[in-house]
Amino acid sequence: MVQASALAMVAIGTDFGTWLAAAILLGAGTAMVYPTLLAAIGDVAHPPLAGSLRRHLPVLA
Repeated sequence: MVQASALAMVAIGTDFGTWLAAAILLGAGTAMVYPTLLAAIGDVAHPPLAGSLRRHLPVLA
């Protein structure tokens, strides 16, 4: 929902402040989804395959 709201803000926004807020929300939404994506890969993939899939995803440090 956070990402969807941010994308809607980008679509209807007309000034820099709106786009900046949308970019911040989009980043926050992505940060909330990323651990779930890694957990889902770990749950369904065999360990060697999961490791190779994680190498192809950007790593948050």
